Amino acid sequence: MDELNNIKGNEIDKLLPTDEEIADIRSALLRSKFPVPDIDAEWTKLSSKIKDEETQDETQEESPSRVHIYIWSAVAACLACVFLLHTPTPELPENVAILSTPQSTNQVTLTDAHGKDKDVKDSALSFFARKQPDQHVEGRLLSMSTPRGKDCHLVLPDGTKVWLNAESKLDFPAHFGSGKRVVHLKGEAYFEVTKDKKHPFVVENDYFTTTVLGTVFNIRAYDKKDANVVLVSGSVAVSTGFLSDVKYIKPGEMAVCHGRNQWDIHPEETYPYTQRKDGYFYFDHMSLHKIMAEIGRWYNKTVVFENTDLMTMKLHFVAERKQSLSSIVDNLNQMDGLHVVLGKDEVIVK
Repeated sequence: MDELNNIKGNEIDKLLPTDEEIADIRSALLRSKFPVPDIDAEWTKLSSKIKDEETQDETQEESPSRVHIYIWSAVAACLACVFLLHTPTPELPENVAILSTPQSTNQVTLTDAHGKDKDVKDSALSFFARKQPDQHVEGRLLSMSTPRGKDCHLVLPDGTKVWLNAESKLDFPAHFGSGKRVVHLKGEAYFEVTKDKKHPFVVENDYFTTTVLGTVFNIRAYDKKDANVVLVSGSVAVSTGFLSDVKYIKPGEMAVCHGRNQWDIHPEETYPYTQRKDGYFYFDHMSLHKIMAEIGRWYNKTVVFENTDLMTMKLHFVAERKQSLSSIVDNLNQMDGLHVVLGKDEVIVK
C-alpha cells in the first residue's frame, strides 16, 4: 500500500465530485430522502470486481500501472462516499426532520351528485335555499374540495356557513332531510351553524363526531395525531361512537381526540381560529414545527429542519395568507435566532 501514500493532492481532487455534483446529490437527498451510501458495501462490490477480473487474466502478467488503476478506482469510490457523508457542504445533518408535502391540484373542486368534478373559480359559493324541499330523504351528496394554498367559503342548504381550509374536503347533501343535518369533513373547517333544535347539526370525520344545535366552532381532522375541535360559542358534544364516550365542551375549550374514548379537554384561545377564517396566519406561542407545517401545507412546500433544536421554539407570528412565500420567509428571518432559506421545492430551517 506504499503506492497509496504517493498519490498527489491534485490527483485525488480529480477523483472527487465537483461542487455542482455535490449540490445535485444534496438536493436529491432532501427531496427524495435517498438512502445514505453504504461504504462497506461499495468497497466489497469493487473488491469483488477486481478479483473477478484478476482471475480472468491470471495467465497474463499484470502491469503495475493496471493494478494501480484498480486500487485508485476503489479508493476513489470510497472517498466519494466518505466525502458525501462527512463533508459539511453536501451532507444531510444527523438531526434532520422533513415535513413532506405532496403535490396537489391547484383548483377548488365541486363534485356533483353524478360524480363529475367541476373547477370552482369563485372563493365563495352558496347552496342556501330559503325553502327546503318537502322531502324526508336527503338530497344527493355533493363534495367541496380545496387544494393546498386555497380555501373556500360556502353556505350550506340550511344556511350554515363554512370556511373550508386548504387541503380539505366537505361532503354534504344537496338538501337536508327531516332528521339530523349530517356532513362529513376531511381536513379543517370553521362552522357557523344555523340554529334548528329539531334538526341537530352533525359533523363526522375519520376520528370523532361533533353534534350541535346552533354553534360556532372549528374542527381539525387532517390526521389522528392532531384531531380536535375548538368551541368559539354555544355548546357541542363530541364522541368517538360510543354512548359512554360523549363529552361536552364549553366556549374557549379544545377537545383533542387521542383514540376511542380518549379525550383531552383544556382551555384554548379562540382568536387564532377566527383570524384564519378572516384570511390570516395567527400563531401565538406556537412551536416552530407547527408553524412551518402549516406554512408548508398552504404553500405546498416540503419543510426541512436542519437544526431540530428549533422545532420546539415558541413564536408569535402573524401574516396575511395572501402574502408570497418569499415575504413570509423574510418576516420569519426578522426574528432572533432564525435562519430560513427558500429553495426550489423546499423551505429549509438552518
